[in-house]
Amino acid sequence: MNTRIGILIACLVTNAMVFAVVGTADSNVMLDQLVDGLQNVEEKISTLKVACENSSKLEFFGANGGRPDKGLIEGDITGLVKTTQATWAYRNDGSLRFEGTTSGKTMSDERGSPSGASVVISVFDGVKKMGKHVVVNENAAGELDWIEEIRDERIVSSGQESPLEFVTEYLGQSIANQLENHEAKITGHDRLHGRRLAIAQTGIEKLRPNYHSHHRFWIDAERNVVVRRQTFARLGADKPWCLHLQRDCKDFQQDENSGLWLPRSATSFNWAVTATAKGRLTSSALYSYRDWKVNPTIDPSAFSLDASLLPVSRE
Repeated sequence: MNTRIGILIACLVTNAMVFAVVGTADSNVMLDQLVDGLQNVEEKISTLKVACENSSKLEFFGANGGRPDKGLIEGDITGLVKTTQATWAYRNDGSLRFEGTTSGKTMSDERGSPSGASVVISVFDGVKKMGKHVVVNENAAGELDWIEEIRDERIVSSGQESPLEFVTEYLGQSIANQLENHEAKITGHDRLHGRRLAIAQTGIEKLRPNYHSHHRFWIDAERNVVVRRQTFARLGADKPWCLHLQRDCKDFQQDENSGLWLPRSATSFNWAVTATAKGRLTSSALYSYRDWKVNPTIDPSAFSLDASLLPVSRE
C-alpha cells in the first residue's frame, strides 16, 4: 500500500468519523468572538504564497455504489491515485495562481498502471472572475501531449484544494461570513491535538427539495484557526444525516511577521451521501505545506490573463 495513502486510512480510523458533538456549549466563547477573530485573520492577509505536496485517492463507483459505469469509465479502472507538487499564490481580490506537477496511476481490480505525468499552470483573476490554464501531459511512454491555453471560470489545480480552504475558507466561501449569515450557533466544545476548541454549526440549508446540509466548524478561539471543517447532508427531512465532507488541519506554526497560525499538514475526506447514513468513502487526500509567506510582494503579472502560460516553446 502506498505509504501516504496508508496514513490517510489511519487518519480516517482514528478521527475522521466524528458525528456527535462532545460536551455542551462553551459559555466562555461567544459566536461574535469567533467571527471577529476569523475576520481579523482575513484582514491581515493581502497576499499569500505557499508550497504544497499532496497525495490523493479517488474511487469510481456507479450510481448504486457498485462497479463503475462502463459508459463513463474505460476498461476495468476503479480509481486513481496521484501525487501533486505545487506552488500557490493568492491576492486578496480573489486572484490565484497555481503551478503544479502531477503523477499518478489508475487502479483496477487487478493492478495499478502508471497514468503518466502532467504540468499544470493556471491563473484566476478575482476581479474579472475569469481564469485560464494550460496543461502539458506526458503519457506513460514519455510522449508529450499539448493542450492549448483554455479560458475558464475557475482555477484548475490538478484536484488540489486551494490553501485558503485550510486557512480562512470552506468550499470557496469565507468561514466568518458563513457563521455570520447562516444562523450559526455554538453547540459544544471538544479537544483536538491538545487544544480546546469551540464547535460552531450553521443552520440547515435546503439546497434542493430532497437535499439538506449544514456545516460544523471546530475553532481554536485563542489562535483564530479552524482545526476541523465538516459538512453533513441528508436526502430529505425524513432521512438520516450523513457525514459528507471533513477537512482537518494540524501541526500549526506561527508566522513571525503576521502572527498568524498556519497549518503544515491537513487531510480531506469525502463520503457519498446515502439514505442509510453509511456512505462509502469516495476520495481522500493528505496535504503537506511548507514555506508559507504572508504578504510577500507578488508581481501583478502573475495573475494576468494576457501573458502566455506555456512553459516552453512548442517548436
